[in-house]
Order: sequence, then structure tokens, then C-alpha cells
Amino acid sequence: MKTILYYDLGYGLNEKDVIESIVTFDRDRFSVTYDLTGIQGIQGVRWNFVKGHFSEVKIDNIDYENRIELLPGGMRIEKDDRTTIFFTTDAFYYVNAWDWKNPGKLTIEGRIRFLNEQDIEEIMVEEQEKRKSLDEKKTHKSVPVVDHEVQEKRPIGKKEKIKAVLK
Repeated sequence: MKTILYYDLGYGLNEKDVIESIVTFDRDRFSVTYDLTGIQGIQGVRWNFVKGHFSEVKIDNIDYENRIELLPGGMRIEKDDRTTIFFTTDAFYYVNAWDWKNPGKLTIEGRIRFLNEQDIEEIMVEEQEKRKSLDEKKTHKSVPVVDHEVQEKRPIGKKEKIKAVLK
């Protein structure tokens, strides 16, 4: 499968400033290396790892000379700090490096699971249930339960009478 690494030399990301690589999968695992050596003036990098498929990607390792992180883009759910479920067929990562002054080789290793429509539907239902559960917990914690019968039977004090008159 073809993957593309776009690098921005100050003119924005474009089809001219790219490095293409063919990725082979060993079961669901992949490893891809891009050689950025000698490319000067890099201001930003984006990695388009798969095109035409919904996917769940887990990044196991990133090897680069400087500190680097991958920031997922596109419609997605971040399952945990290393796993992203992409609900787009044009999924990508921004490659955020501490310093692009002397670029070298960038290797990304991980796992990928291609998703079909049924997988997507199941994931969406799970997410809706999680959010509904979280919303219910928030509602129960923040909204006090008032027993209106008890409140009505309680005699009104002087302060409450004054507040009622002032209203």
C-alpha cells in the first residue's frame, strides 16, 4: 500500500514536496521509513498513511533524531494516547517535531485494522452509549433532587416572606 509524507518548505503542503513509500503488512503490523536527509527549510510535515479505507491505527514506535509526535487529523475518535479510529478514507497525521533543522530518517511502526461499515456502526453505537452514560453521571452529580411535597409543607420563614415581597 502506498503512503505519502508531505513536507512544507514554506509554500504549503503540495504534491511536489512529497516522499512516497510502499508499506507491506505483516498481519496487521506495519513499518515505514522516510529519509528526509538533506531537505532544508522544512516547516511542517503531514503523513497520509492510507487512502480509501476507514481504519483503526495504533502507533507503537516513532524513531527520529529529535523529539517528535504524531497528531491525528480528520474525522476520528482517539481511543487512547496511541490508538485512533478514523472515520474518513483520507486519514492523516501531522508530524510535530521539536526541530526540523537537520532532518534525518523517520520511522513509524504500528498496527492497522481496516474497518468496514458494520465496524464503524458498532463503534459509533459504543461511543454514543459511553457519552450517554457520562452525561447521566454528570446530571446525577450536579442537579440536586428536590422533593416538592416536603418543600410545600414546610412553613415559610421571615427571610423567605421578605424575599417573596421584594420579588
